[in-house]
Amino acid sequence: MAAAPLEEFDLGETDCGLAELQRCVPQTVYTAPEQHGFLPGPFARAGEIVQLFSNLVGPFPYEKLSHLQSSTRFGGMENASAIFYSDAGFRRRSMTDEVVAHETAHQWFGDAVTERDWPHLWLSEGFATYFAALWTRAARGDSAFRVQMAGIRDEVLTDTTSVTKRPVIDTIETNPLALLNRNSYQKGGFVLHMMRGQVGERAFFDALRGYYAKHRHATAVTDDLRSEMERASRQKLGWFFDQWLRKPGYPEVAATWTYDAGTHEVVITLTQSGRFGPFQIPVTIAVVDSAGISHQATAQMAATAGASQQLRVSLAASPVAVVLDPNVELLAALKVVHE
Repeated sequence: MAAAPLEEFDLGETDCGLAELQRCVPQTVYTAPEQHGFLPGPFARAGEIVQLFSNLVGPFPYEKLSHLQSSTRFGGMENASAIFYSDAGFRRRSMTDEVVAHETAHQWFGDAVTERDWPHLWLSEGFATYFAALWTRAARGDSAFRVQMAGIRDEVLTDTTSVTKRPVIDTIETNPLALLNRNSYQKGGFVLHMMRGQVGERAFFDALRGYYAKHRHATAVTDDLRSEMERASRQKLGWFFDQWLRKPGYPEVAATWTYDAGTHEVVITLTQSGRFGPFQIPVTIAVVDSAGISHQATAQMAATAGASQQLRVSLAASPVAVVLDPNVELLAALKVVHE
């Protein structure tokens, strides 16, 4: 509950034709009087955010959506139909539409479909993290999306308290607040990104729509999502869910490369180190030549300890750089060495 002399800012009727309970979704922002001039600010595109997520997942599940300046101890609290945001973001005028997108995504994932048990918290926070990035892609383009995914990956790779010690589906931790960590948020979000790459764009969103429709206004666990992904993609994905969600860490991939001037080929050798064990992963390599042209190839690395894989890329001009995962599609620690 929030009780304060809040002022109302009407965002109007949004998401018309895509709402579950009525024709449109009225949205309103409530702030302290001294912050009223900040508006609409990060809420200027709140209607577009709801419309994007409705199109990707399903109709907005509630009768309206309010956004409130609040004293919540979190950056945002995704109460169904009435999101509370920390008042610091209003007072400092530092809140962004990324926060609005994250909390709005929770209306579908976390509120309408709630994880049945705390170890499956990533079904809320990982989804909200990734859907905020999908909003960035829709609002600012693919380059901004890749920058955001690279930032999410960096947060995972620099974590030493949860990612390296526990899996995303953490059945050991008994304090639910301790699960609000980079496993549930950033790693969970990046796993969805890789899942989309594994099954393809069409199957991914078809599966999400099926998962949401089947469990709307109820609860779900990770295997419910897996079954929908398998249905939509016609792939067996137990291995994918196990390696990314039921074991800690991430792959560590090193690439060494040489250039054979006689054959005009770049020879690349890929290896995985064993700190977290081998992963079954696709690794995309981009070889940039002196003419500025990027030549890409993808290696499918098996989850085999000590295995290495070699790729050869033919060029018309001499190489100047080799880049691993140029499109930010893989959660891995990456290293390139020119021999």
